[in-house]
Amino acid sequence: IGFLVVVVVGALASAAASSVLVGTHLQLQQIAAGPAAIAIYLATVVALLEDVVIFYTVTRNRSISLRLALYLLLIIVAGGIAVVLLTIV
Repeated sequence: IGFLVVVVVGALASAAASSVLVGTHLQLQQIAAGPAAIAIYLATVVALLEDVVIFYTVTRNRSISLRLALYLLLIIVAGGIAVVLLTIV
């Protein structure tokens, strides 16, 4: 749980840095593939949500921001399904 918290909080600053952190831990066999997939997924979700907030803050265009959020919701759901299927198999 602590590792996932570090990845998610780190993704607020840089999703790429969180990805490097997860990849390094996976390469050194400090975490298994399942938790690594979950960590990357969570970092990606945080980065996507952060992007929507930034986009809305800059544009103040509610309709486009909501449309963007709905598209990202589809991506988040698809990624969540993929992570669940990956961890089950």
